[in-house]
Amino acid sequence: MAAGYEFDYFKERRQSGNASAGEKTPRSLTRNEDNVAQNSDFFLQATTVATVSMSVVTGLRSTNVRFSSSDLFLNYGNGSGSVRYNAINPVLGLTLHASDTLNLYANYGKGLETPTLAEVAYTSSGPNTTKRSSTLV
Repeated sequence: MAAGYEFDYFKERRQSGNASAGEKTPRSLTRNEDNVAQNSDFFLQATTVATVSMSVVTGLRSTNVRFSSSDLFLNYGNGSGSVRYNAINPVLGLTLHASDTLNLYANYGKGLETPTLAEVAYTSSGPNTTKRSSTLV
């Protein structure tokens, strides 16, 4: 049996605008925001010997991914917002131990694909203007 926890955190300041003689000034900015991406995952996996020639693997992974943006450019933080993705994903596997040197595998698993921080930051309506929560089970 194996169990674990994973946590990742990333923060950036994203700015863009015009530079005069290689210098950015507060007046030349067209974008100024702080973005955060974080994920928190718990997982549990177990292998069971079903027979002398077969073993079974089962597991679950609980994933929580959050993106947030604090707009420092627009009045009243109009471009600020956050989005969260959650999922519980299974894995199931079967191993046939055909001989001492040959194993045959069959596995099934699901995953969660989220956008990247850049994809979330550059939406068509501005940086993270939509506040929503998405849950996949």
